[in-house]
Amino acid sequence: MPAPEVLDIKKDSHVGKLITRIDEESHRFAIGYHTILKRKLQTASALDDVPGIGPKTKALLKRKIGSVARIRETPIEELAKIIGKGKATNIKKHL
Repeated sequence: MPAPEVLDIKKDSHVGKLITRIDEESHRFAIGYHTILKRKLQTASALDDVPGIGPKTKALLKRKIGSVARIRETPIEELAKIIGKGKATNIKKHL
């Protein structure tokens, strides 16, 4: 395999400016992507991993009961009155 060829590109040339802009844009894109991931982690809930529990059910439980800790402590009968027996059973099994 031949040795890589080194190019002498001046930073103030058109090519140098283009490479600099590409580099800056790739960093901007990466930072934006990581910001999105961080936001998702901050809004993640233990209810997200429970099968059959979607955004509407999650919102209903948080409005009626409150936190995930309080949902864990709530008797299955009370959960069943709010969201139905099947979903209540899934929550108790997965939390």
